[in-house]
Amino acid sequence: GVVAHAAQRGAAELVRRRQNHASVLFSAARPRDRGGGALPGAGPAAPGLVALRLRGRRQLAECGTRTAAVVLAGGRRAESHTAALLDSAFPRDRLWRMTDVSGNLLDCNRFSEVVGSRVRSIEVVPGTERLWPQSHSALLRLDLDNEDRASMNLFLKKVIAGGMVEKSVRDLQRDLAGSRAEIRFYLEFADLLRSRGLPLLKAFLSEEHLPGLDLEGVPDSQLEGLLRQGGALLVLESADGYMQASPLNADQARQSLGALAKMHAAAWQDEHLLRAAADRLNPIAGYWSLHQRGLDEVRNMPDIWANYVDAFQHHDPDFFSRPEILGLARRLERVAPWVSKQVTVGPSDRFATLAHGDYKAMNTFLPGIGPDSGKEAVPFDFQWTGVGLGMVDVGMHLSHSVSPADLAGNGERELVEFYRDALVRALGRSAEPHVAKAVAAEYSPEVAWRHYRLGVLDWARMVLSVFLKGASPEKFAEKAENPNVGLVYRDVDASLAFARRVDAYLRDFEEEGAAQPEPAARRSTHPPAAAAAHSARPPWCGRAGAAASLSFCPRLQGEGGAADRAERA
Repeated sequence: GVVAHAAQRGAAELVRRRQNHASVLFSAARPRDRGGGALPGAGPAAPGLVALRLRGRRQLAECGTRTAAVVLAGGRRAESHTAALLDSAFPRDRLWRMTDVSGNLLDCNRFSEVVGSRVRSIEVVPGTERLWPQSHSALLRLDLDNEDRASMNLFLKKVIAGGMVEKSVRDLQRDLAGSRAEIRFYLEFADLLRSRGLPLLKAFLSEEHLPGLDLEGVPDSQLEGLLRQGGALLVLESADGYMQASPLNADQARQSLGALAKMHAAAWQDEHLLRAAADRLNPIAGYWSLHQRGLDEVRNMPDIWANYVDAFQHHDPDFFSRPEILGLARRLERVAPWVSKQVTVGPSDRFATLAHGDYKAMNTFLPGIGPDSGKEAVPFDFQWTGVGLGMVDVGMHLSHSVSPADLAGNGERELVEFYRDALVRALGRSAEPHVAKAVAAEYSPEVAWRHYRLGVLDWARMVLSVFLKGASPEKFAEKAENPNVGLVYRDVDASLAFARRVDAYLRDFEEEGAAQPEPAARRSTHPPAAAAAHSARPPWCGRAGAAASLSFCPRLQGEGGAADRAERA
């Protein structure tokens, strides 16, 4: 059974024990812990009734104006919540409290401040809790004291470094840096991007405390201790009226690509914004970038691929018997550094934009069905967002998340062309007409297709060096219904089709990669005078929404002067 405990100084305490539920009459002036002291962060409580059920049936906190919000969870699953989404006040009794990164209660008062309306109760919606290695999350239902709106849903995600799985200090730094980047994205970039046409969920609460991330020269043993003291919290509006799907069919892929094109258009070649993103988010977008992963993993590819061939060759003996397929990993290993250079851009490089960095199907909300459904896809989860080529996102997205049947034949090329056209349209709506026209000419279908194939090869390095480790038909079957797992390492047909694409794109670039030319993305197309203007002001500063962040759009002295005319020329 479970004991739910509350007491009032000088008053009797009522506790009723049952195996499957517990209810407590709060008559407490202040909630008290097992030792009789006040709970951290809890203020004086007004009388209220807390009705709680266990084992996922109902998790509800009825809170008066000042009563602490508590959540009761039962069963083994709740025990893994310690130091994660719901901090444990009474570990043995499984009484859990929602707290922010500083340990302050996320109670009705706090949520009332956050949403701008009095909150009467908070419910963790049953079945919505997700326990990942890096974060715990849940959907909250808030009961409001508001005539216009009786309730609202919020999505809460909390990361506590101390509760993360054991890993190297470098991996811990990388994962926590991603959490910090997502918080910074909503605090520092979301409003500007939203003003430029990117649909985003509203963040009601974004905070992080991650000491040690930027320290250098500290021994690993000390650094890990500092890192594991940190945490991050994000509370977003719920994606009501939207849906998620994995794998995506062609129509759904076009919806997700349309949202991706708007994101890329909102930051396209905006040097000031991209410099801020490189400093505050990630200098290079993508969890799989060579900058993030290093070369050690690349050396694992031949052994991992050999195991893959042994496990799957019976699905296509002719394909796997070809020498160039047996040596696919060696071929990719040879060109991997060159491919990485080709798709790596800096803030001042042409074609540079704000890339998502993890654009899988489950990081996109699609419009639902019905009159109250959303009108367009909405991206989220921006841990690995940073400076990059937009097509790197597309290369990962199509292989990771789109049905192989919809990529077959001309399907893949048609989706790439759809994205490029959507990008040009989005630029046409948000940029000065002459700039949009110039970009459409410069970012031709041929350039876009080149970038896409290089993006596929760059992500293939991650697949062959990490995701296919220990692959077998049996392991694919175990992950077959997991929508967060990439299709190419849970679906045999998608995996074999991906191997064929990697082979084809390697043949397109192997000779060029062996010559080691200057990375194409870094070749400037600006004449000297125009280059000076380009660095002084991003091309989108004259478009709608630019005023939302003046720090990214400094006005030139003498608007219309020589520098401005050079840029326009």
